[in-house]
Order: sequence, then structure tokens, then C-alpha cells
Amino acid sequence: MSGDVHVRFCEGLRGWFPRATRLLIFTDQNDSFYIEKEVESLLSEYDLDLNDSKTECKLIDQNFEYLGYAISKEKTSIKEANIERFITSIAAKFSSYLHNTDQRRKKYPWLNKETQKTVFLEDLNEKITGAIDENRRYGWIFYFLEISDMSLLHKLDNIIESFFKRLNDFKNKSPENLKKLSKAFYKAKYDPFGGYIHNYSEYDTIKQKLKYLGNRGHINPKGKYKIEDIEAIFARVKRRHLNDLDLDVGITS
Repeated sequence: MSGDVHVRFCEGLRGWFPRATRLLIFTDQNDSFYIEKEVESLLSEYDLDLNDSKTECKLIDQNFEYLGYAISKEKTSIKEANIERFITSIAAKFSSYLHNTDQRRKKYPWLNKETQKTVFLEDLNEKITGAIDENRRYGWIFYFLEISDMSLLHKLDNIIESFFKRLNDFKNKSPENLKKLSKAFYKAKYDPFGGYIHNYSEYDTIKQKLKYLGNRGHINPKGKYKIEDIEAIFARVKRRHLNDLDLDVGITS
């Protein structure tokens, strides 16, 4: 690659900064040193520096990580830290159900065991499939739609199923309506609005929103509420759920 091409390459990066935080550059091995120096020079114009701890120069046939992905010649998978983060978030839901169900029933008498089982599974399924709101897509599976490592998704499905061995309320086995990451992947890619993935835009009546909030203890179904109050509470609870889905991705590190 000639010096002129180097300059034109870096000119093409102008306008990305200071917003661009990550770059993935493919070049000839002999040009990598010069490209890195020219990118450093360009960044300096914006008073920015390359993060040495996150800057790597590798041959294309070596494994590397990028934006939460783990990329190799054989497959595109997910960075181990992101996998562990997701498993931890799933395990936390099981622990919460196991240890807090009785307390919730005492605090919210209308939440009987069957209601809590239903809500637990609904919210767990949302963790698995992600969610949609006003055509925006949230969650782990949506972020990692470029993977080719299907065996990982089947492995995670098995891990999630194994967590049910701790729950006597579910007879220590996964229910039939437990959703799967392996299926959610294909639905997210090819049929996101087909009904498999939780879509908050489908809550278009006050009755639906009342049921959703009441089943989760956010309002008393027998109470009297103004329509605008129900709308506000629903919007707040929905935002909290969507934010939790984005936290599962963990792309900030």
C-alpha cells in the first residue's frame, strides 16, 4: 500500500471522530504499522489517543475479539465475558424467584403462586428472546445476530433448562412453554414480529397494561387509577425491563 493510499484511507475516517470509539481495520501485514501511526496522528487532531490496552495487531488467521464477539477462522462466536454475564443474569432471575416468592405474596396478596409462576416464565422468556418496542429491538440475542456458533446457543439452552431443577414449583423440570435461544436467534433474524419475541407495542389497551402491571405487583388490580397514571407506570416499568435487556449485552467494556 503506497503512502498516497495511506493518506486517502485516513482521510476517509474524518468525520467519525470524536464519536467513533472502535475501529476494525483489515490491511496487508506490511502496512499495519503505518496505518496505526496514521490513525494515531489523525486522532491527535481531536485530542484523542488510541487505548493501548484495547489496541491489537493480529494476522487474519488468529483469533480476536471485537464488540463482544469472539472471531476465529472457524466461527464467529461470543466473547466469554459476555456469555458469563448473560448466564449470571439468568441465574439471578431463578434466585429471585426461589428466595422472594413468599415475600411477594405477603406484600401483594393478589399474587398467588400460579400468577407468580406465569410472570416468572414470561420475564425469563423475555430475557431469552429479547424484546421489541416501537420497532426498536433490545436484548442479547438481537445484538449477537452475526454469530455462526449455533452450538453455543444449544449449550446455553441446556444450562437454562438445568436451572429448573432447583424449582419445586415447576416440578424441578423446564416447562413446555420455556423459550429457547436457538429458536429465538432464527426468529429475531427472519421473523421478529411473528409472536415468538415479546413485543411491547402489542399492549394497546388499558386492560392489557393493568393486567401486566398488576401481575408484577406494580399496582393493585382492585385499586382505582387514572388512565394517565396507568400509562405512566407502564412506561416506567417497560423502560426498566428494556434497560435490563441492554445491560445483558454488556458492550460498554
